[in-house]
Amino acid sequence: MKKFFENIKNIWKVEELRNRILFTLGLILVYRIGNNIFLPGVNYGKMIESAQSSDDGTLETLLSLFSGGGFENASIMALGIMPYISASIIMQLLGMAVPAVQKMQNEGESGRKRINNYTRVLTIVICALQAPTYLTLYVQQKGAMPNFAEYPISPSLWWVQSILVLVAGTMFAVWLGERITDRGIGNGISLLITVGILGRFPAAFLAEANNGPISIVLEFVCFMLVVVGTILIVQGVRKIPLNTAKRVVGSRAVDEGARSYLPIKVNASGVMPIIFAQAIMINPRKIADDLKRSGGFIPGIRPGEDTSEYIDTLVSRITLPGSLFLAVIAILPSIANLAGVNSQFAMFFGGTSVLIMVGVVLDTLQQIESYLLNRHMDGLMEGSKIKGRRSANELSGY
Repeated sequence: MKKFFENIKNIWKVEELRNRILFTLGLILVYRIGNNIFLPGVNYGKMIESAQSSDDGTLETLLSLFSGGGFENASIMALGIMPYISASIIMQLLGMAVPAVQKMQNEGESGRKRINNYTRVLTIVICALQAPTYLTLYVQQKGAMPNFAEYPISPSLWWVQSILVLVAGTMFAVWLGERITDRGIGNGISLLITVGILGRFPAAFLAEANNGPISIVLEFVCFMLVVVGTILIVQGVRKIPLNTAKRVVGSRAVDEGARSYLPIKVNASGVMPIIFAQAIMINPRKIADDLKRSGGFIPGIRPGEDTSEYIDTLVSRITLPGSLFLAVIAILPSIANLAGVNSQFAMFFGGTSVLIMVGVVLDTLQQIESYLLNRHMDGLMEGSKIKGRRSANELSGY
């Protein structure tokens, strides 16, 4: 434990790392404040009253979970980050079916920037469609619309104003996430989603604490077991040994048949099947082509089509336990609810909540770990098996 606290101190000794962490926390604070600024004219009291009297476990509770409570509060960020996530998923799917998008994906940094621009534009379109639907099917049904007889602007102008505010709120949240990614620690978009989830944890825990200390201890033990199991599966990797061909530069041999690994994750699709019901699978043909171009090969497997078939077979085999794991994780909140855990707290026992939190926390720890190790300091998780601490000969680019 003493060693752990010494490693924590190492974080603040690295000025760049310290500034990145403070920058990240500052933007997260801005995001949390934005989630508590409600739309102009909306009857906030009605929204709170409706949220308290509504049944737990409804779709609105799940949507509010990902928006940090902004959905139920009718805040300026009520739509959250999800329109951007939907736009990103659509662009990924188009990359599999549309040659023009595939071409952009293969153009390196310039192609990535163009795809990001298209994703932002698509996010605005999705927000423009979701905003009036949200106002009509949620705010209006809650009886929280402004009293237009006393409101200083006309109803039509209020609708236009509210739609623009909701679109701007989502795009501002996306901007915050991108700034965190560029100048902070971790993936900004994922961090904002995680913060939204964790923001509901204290209230859910306090609501569950009324069941008594014994129940809380048992539930906490079960929760930790779920988290540990999730970490093991999320970090699970099948390493395929690779050999890279020797290259000759002038009169000097470079990369003399070095051994490396192609890591294939057990849970390759992550949380995507639960969110979108569509796994984004690894493309074995592209991997085989990349290996062939770089002079790499799997020992005992011929380059090209045989390598593609071998990787495809291996991915299919290790996907089965990953799929079973996702199925169990998806139903754990319902099982916890049937066991007597309240719906708000039960959502932290599985589903997207645990997968996102574990994945984001591990990714952030990996980045902090890299900063410390690059400066010849002890890692944050000394002696741990975080996959970020990979050997130099392991290929992380595949």
